[in-house]
Amino acid sequence: MEIRVHLEDGHVTTFIQDDPLIANNILEAIQPHHLYLTPQLLIGSDHVLTAFQPHMIVRVDLITDIEPSWLSSPSPLNTEEISKDEFEIRCHPNCDTQYLPTQEPVIFGVWEMINGARIYLQTYTNGLEEKKLPVEVSLLIQKVMTSGGMLARGRESGYLVLNPARMLRFTSYVGLQEMPVNALLMHRLKPY
Repeated sequence: MEIRVHLEDGHVTTFIQDDPLIANNILEAIQPHHLYLTPQLLIGSDHVLTAFQPHMIVRVDLITDIEPSWLSSPSPLNTEEISKDEFEIRCHPNCDTQYLPTQEPVIFGVWEMINGARIYLQTYTNGLEEKKLPVEVSLLIQKVMTSGGMLARGRESGYLVLNPARMLRFTSYVGLQEMPVNALLMHRLKPY
């Protein structure tokens, strides 16, 4: 297993654990939706201890083939990171509903982080493609922006945990929706 800690200054620190039993224990100890609410993230070995300020971490990549027990929630199975090229090919911002070439309905999103990184995501809606009420959209945005971590499948193997507190903005391509009351109705000049 490999863990990559991406900091807001652009530095990435990488850690490796080759023992599958210890790697599994590490994954079980990580709570993705609360990762950035802890006082510190500690990673250590026999001779070295590294402490991170969670509020300075942009994302943590968990590169592994191990399936942790916290996957019982369906959300990490539905959202995955894609490349910018995949996003540009697949995302059609002016469609009422977006589909992959396989005809699976999806919602695309772009997370712009404080370190300048753009993270492109696609979420499979799995039958949830019906339109949301404006208040539901507002509540979903509030939930995402105030969570202690946003979990998605990584482009490599494993998972990524994004820190919503280090996000400058996110743009979601949800298709035709009735906007929340507090949304300023404008047209974006550049779609993404």
